[in-house]
Amino acid sequence: MKKFALFAILASLLLVVPAFADVVVGDVGVSAQPGDLPPTICIYHRDIEIGTQANPPGVNPLDWRTSLYAFTGERIIYDVIVRDPNGALDIGFVKAFVGGHEEALASEISLGNIFCDGLGRVNSTTDKRFKIIITVEDSWHGPMEVLLKVFNSQNVATSATHSEEWFFNPELRMQVTTSDGQPIRFGPMDPVTRVAHSLNKIKVKNTAEGGVNLFTFIAGTDLFDTTGAAKCPTSNVLEIEKYMWYRAWSGTSWQSWQGWTNMSKYNQNDGCNVGNNLTSDYWNDTNTNSMCDVSTEYKGPTCYGGLPVPMPDPDDDDDVLEHILTNGGLLEIEFKIQYPIPCIGTFDSGKIYIIGKAV
Repeated sequence: MKKFALFAILASLLLVVPAFADVVVGDVGVSAQPGDLPPTICIYHRDIEIGTQANPPGVNPLDWRTSLYAFTGERIIYDVIVRDPNGALDIGFVKAFVGGHEEALASEISLGNIFCDGLGRVNSTTDKRFKIIITVEDSWHGPMEVLLKVFNSQNVATSATHSEEWFFNPELRMQVTTSDGQPIRFGPMDPVTRVAHSLNKIKVKNTAEGGVNLFTFIAGTDLFDTTGAAKCPTSNVLEIEKYMWYRAWSGTSWQSWQGWTNMSKYNQNDGCNVGNNLTSDYWNDTNTNSMCDVSTEYKGPTCYGGLPVPMPDPDDDDDVLEHILTNGGLLEIEFKIQYPIPCIGTFDSGKIYIIGKAV
């Protein structure tokens, strides 16, 4: 019995050995998951749109604004690429927050065949492209965070964000003084040319909030004699459009050809048509006298009757850049008068206006 029992045990052990005596098989458990890698957001293009429908009319100033600022009604437009290593199906949508509040949802657009900085060429397997438009509201003031946040396909916010600080509805300010603190006054008239030059200059400093740059214009009123009877040459008024000129400089924007421009008359009902003719020459010196005759040669923008200051050189290509006063920048303006015959009186009442329009 003992031998039989032993044999039975040996037989049962032999049953678990594989058919091939020289092979041993073992096993362990196994599992895997790709992991939920966070997506990446890439800003392909950013734009700010004012458009001719804005009030007052404006232009698309992306290349001329040196700071991130915007006004009510303007639109900040982002074109973004979102890449998710887990696949494009895991990308949900992009949402914009301003000052911590939800403000805009993005629209998915065609991916195209483009490169985005840091991501390389886009790939439909892992990437989606979105366009998001944020319209500035009149209740937004001062510096505020604009945050773009990516949500996954489960509507859960991810760690993929893009943040910028914008200054909304900044206050426009200028310091307008003269070089000696006195009103503009003129020296003695040259008896041959009948020309008199200003003894002081207007100084303008851009002190606007938020780094705002300004298109600058100049206009004035006619001059009157408050002391008694006058005549110049047919009435009791010295007309600035006929007999007064200006020239100016700001940084490197200097009227280096020594040209003078006729003053223009201020008109509060004329509007500020900055959006017109910004990409073409403002004027051509058809009279070849190095002076801009506004009535016959000028075709550029005006603002409440004002003309650009400094007046761009007719030989330059980027006219618009020559009358942009950068934030903190200084502009100086001088004048001359050529008295007609006859011109009798003390013309002590008049004003010169400096007009700044936000870029």
